[in-house]
Amino acid sequence: WLNLRDPNGAYCMGLNNPGTLNGQAVMYQAAATTIMAWTNAANCAMLSAALKISGNETLSNEYKDSALAAFHFAETQSDQELDSSIEVGDATISGKELKQSAVAYLYNVTGQAKYENLLNEHSSVTSDVSEIIPNGGELWAIAGYLKAKHFGRSVNYPNLQKHMVASILYQAKKRNISSISARPSRRSTDDNTYWFQSAITVHLVCLAHLLSESDLDRSDFKKALLLEADYSLGRNSLNQVLMTGLGARDAGNIYTSGQNDGVPGLHPGHTPYMNAVDWGGDWWAGKPTWLESKGFPEWSQWPNGEALWNCRYHYSNSEFTPQQTMRGKMVLYAYLYAISNRDGTSSALYGSKAGGLSDTEEQKLIHETSQLVELLYPGQKINIRKEGFSQFEIRDINGHSIAQGSDAENLNQRYPVSGGLWILRYAP
Repeated sequence: WLNLRDPNGAYCMGLNNPGTLNGQAVMYQAAATTIMAWTNAANCAMLSAALKISGNETLSNEYKDSALAAFHFAETQSDQELDSSIEVGDATISGKELKQSAVAYLYNVTGQAKYENLLNEHSSVTSDVSEIIPNGGELWAIAGYLKAKHFGRSVNYPNLQKHMVASILYQAKKRNISSISARPSRRSTDDNTYWFQSAITVHLVCLAHLLSESDLDRSDFKKALLLEADYSLGRNSLNQVLMTGLGARDAGNIYTSGQNDGVPGLHPGHTPYMNAVDWGGDWWAGKPTWLESKGFPEWSQWPNGEALWNCRYHYSNSEFTPQQTMRGKMVLYAYLYAISNRDGTSSALYGSKAGGLSDTEEQKLIHETSQLVELLYPGQKINIRKEGFSQFEIRDINGHSIAQGSDAENLNQRYPVSGGLWILRYAP
């Protein structure tokens, strides 16, 4: 992206579709825009901050310089395109919001007061209940400024930070937590998933869990994250992992790469749209309704979460792009991995059948020294004896010890616990 410049040094939008000119195949460079300069400034400032955290000062400085150059170019243009916007999958970001992201991270990596001043001057967060777009807008600017002290920077606008924290907590409860009890799936993702059933938008919940000082709220936020992760890993009405290449219950045949590379299956980790609305022309591959018409009963009586047909060639239903179905999933999985390392307990949920842990009442869990188990009803019989270990401990979802013992057979009959999620830990 940094190399896509026109002769005047302006930043270009990319390459458009290939075509032909005088019988020769050609690629056309898209036009230069100011909003693309803001985009490069934001991207490079974020990369610089991330590389600084990782300890790579050389690359951090390189991207910092690129961010400063792009920022200077954008702010000197007669039309700064602050009201222009670009789509990023299931969200839209304006030039102003990209500029806000750039100044937040430039403050972190340079310490120059002008960037903090610009952030405060133009922030849309002005109260404790300000609207925050859950997967776009100023979300990254807010996340960056809330970590300013991590980079050794002073916070000269404490009220702005206070409003940011309060608004994140408020919006996470309003947009995510409140949805769990209303949905049969118990998903916590934001409603704003467009056509993509598999999209995950819990960015606000991750921030809320990080920032909350209430143990009760943190418990609710973590539960929401785990429920959403578990849904994508198999606890759904399809009883499938909603991506390719992960276990016997993966998404199977979807419209993606890897079909003809000499290796069975598709390239792993790709998450299908699961779109059920026509959008790709008048032929069958652009019409999910063509697939819907083959089933019984009619599609309106099916759960939307089952909008995935085992077909390699139907792009409008099962294509994927990282920006539309995978960027939110990366946020969720990365955050759960980070907090599992921090508190020493596993946050990874094992996909379970929607109607219970297995077809039988007893399930032997013998592979891990720390596992997360879902009891779907009080008194459920779970046999958890593990060879080589004589002690066990039951913890709640926040890692708090509930019970300890030396005979873990028939866990729930010896140590009655309610239905829900429990962590089992073993020791010699």
